[in-house]
Amino acid sequence: MLSPIIAFSLFRPFEWAAQEFVQLIGLSPDSPWGAALAFFFYEIAKVSILIFAISWVMALVRRALPIEAMRRWLQTPIGRILGYPGAAAFGALTPFCSCSSVPLFIGFIEARLPIGIALAFLITSPLVNEIIVALFIASFGWKVAVIYMAAGMTLGVVGGWILQRLRAERWLTDFAQRKTARVSAPAAPIVVTAAASSGGCCGTGQSPPEPDTPGCDCETSTSCGDAQPPVESAIAFANHEARDIYVGVLPYLAIALLLGAGIHGFVPEHALAAWFATGRWWDVPAAVVFGFPLYASANAIVPVLETLVAKGVPLGTGMAFIMAAVGVSVPELIILKRVMTVRLMIAFSLTVSVGVVLVGFLFNFLS
Repeated sequence: MLSPIIAFSLFRPFEWAAQEFVQLIGLSPDSPWGAALAFFFYEIAKVSILIFAISWVMALVRRALPIEAMRRWLQTPIGRILGYPGAAAFGALTPFCSCSSVPLFIGFIEARLPIGIALAFLITSPLVNEIIVALFIASFGWKVAVIYMAAGMTLGVVGGWILQRLRAERWLTDFAQRKTARVSAPAAPIVVTAAASSGGCCGTGQSPPEPDTPGCDCETSTSCGDAQPPVESAIAFANHEARDIYVGVLPYLAIALLLGAGIHGFVPEHALAAWFATGRWWDVPAAVVFGFPLYASANAIVPVLETLVAKGVPLGTGMAFIMAAVGVSVPELIILKRVMTVRLMIAFSLTVSVGVVLVGFLFNFLS
């Protein structure tokens, strides 16, 4: 797994190229239009690569892991207790923004793991990672950093548990239901034929075949040509899965980043500071509402929080604003629309938003 520092180094050329392109067409990267365009081109390249790469790796992981044994363990009393904090801890170790957390969430759904476990990861992943903790330590001290990390992971655990109790799997889209309905790949590799790798099962263009695929005896390769070696079979499967997920979310990703780019370029920080520096009790829920339309990485938005606090915004109010922008933003929901129905998106948004409001009140009380 890449650390955030290494990931930043890998994507730095894309940021440079986006800024150079903006200057090439006669705009300054510091102007509203220039900042918006540079943001869009950089993020579309970065998030596209992350989504495809994560989807590809997760496809291989699903084939290699004993998914059925994991599901059985998660249904035991100890599994029900440890599954949620385990998913939240895994989310805290993944340096992903909300958009690039989506393919991992889809991977959990495809593996038919409990929806609450998948959502505990989805809630925690964009909110907490080691670089965010380091930035909080540098800007606000270790106590604030520890409380933020604990609050973010607790929000993931409790939010996932609540949505599991609501039986949120009922509200997955047909796209997600179809993937959930697929037979999970066993630990032993499935042999995929050369024809299947190029054109799906027996050239039909469908996903690489499962052992029980009607009319396509791919394990014995009597009707699909020559069998592939296990490694090539796994790569063909991962290629298909990653392409399927990326093509499915690409339109939603583009819309989300266009919205985020517009807000990034045209909403000034000083206006936010003026709105939230009043100290009124409803500033915290108002900050969540204002953060809702934004799209930002938590690593990039911590300096924004520092600026807001320096201009008089209470710490909890600013914290609620950035957590809403990072953890439950409209751009993220646009992408999740591919796998979540409107009902699930509302339940997910309300659960996270209420948790963020409580975190904001907590920080204001402690400070």
